[in-house]
Amino acid sequence: MIPETTTSTALEHYLACPSRWSSVGGYGGPLVLRSRVEPAWMDGWSIPGTPDPWIVLMTGGIRTVEVRDGKRWRKAKSGPGQIGVTSPGTTTEIRWRSESGAPVETIHLHIDNGFFRRVAAECGRGDPNAIEITNALSESDPLIERLLSVLVPQLRGPDPSGHIFADAAAEMIAIHPLQRYSTRSVTKVRNAETISRNKLRQVNEFVDANLAENVTLDEMARVASMSVFHFARSFKQSTGGTPHAFVRLRRLEHAKRLLAETDWDVRRVARAVGYTNASHFAAVFREKSGVTPAAYRQAIR
Repeated sequence: MIPETTTSTALEHYLACPSRWSSVGGYGGPLVLRSRVEPAWMDGWSIPGTPDPWIVLMTGGIRTVEVRDGKRWRKAKSGPGQIGVTSPGTTTEIRWRSESGAPVETIHLHIDNGFFRRVAAECGRGDPNAIEITNALSESDPLIERLLSVLVPQLRGPDPSGHIFADAAAEMIAIHPLQRYSTRSVTKVRNAETISRNKLRQVNEFVDANLAENVTLDEMARVASMSVFHFARSFKQSTGGTPHAFVRLRRLEHAKRLLAETDWDVRRVARAVGYTNASHFAAVFREKSGVTPAAYRQAIR
């Protein structure tokens, strides 16, 4: 028996096949992402609703999709770069056929509804609970395509700063449906304010003290006594860079100090600055510094 509603994390049990990759269990932020290879055809499949806005991006193949709307079926052809949008709480009855007869590739994105409503409120557009997301079957959406094409590798990769990148991207992803797929669109977002030097110093000290851990955007915002939405925008306004880039830079600077002042091997240095994979740390170090960690240590001694 398929329930009428479920959570975005539990939705995996009700999809047509297991996902190739999922952020569930790894990333605990306001987004749930799944990378999927779906069957070439499906004659009929019922999927429970979730409390969260749900976006499906086509990344490979072309298929004709039909979704039941009351007694009628809405029909559209969907290919790479096109998305479908399902409003919160909507139970979906769907069927599709691939044009080539081969499986198709998709990315599924869920935006936590509480986070989504909070962003709507902070945009200053009235009662966030009065905003409704409209269903869409096949829409071209270059912004969502670009964001997800970067976001999935960030979360799948070993770079610990990927979670901060995802937290920051979540703000933009939440605003976009408010502007394009909402019954009460957001036409203007309030200008970002700068962050005081004292708060920037506190954030800097917090990041430096926790480089070995998985520093999150939410934690940085709490240190600055700001909402995540305003902190991400105000941080860039104040420093010219994103929180994600800032944390990566602090990791690199601390790694250089450890290479200069200790005899720790590269694996231990990597762990001390938040990298569980020493090879990935070495690759990032070389990309940003132009030399390997070993070569850097040799050059300064």
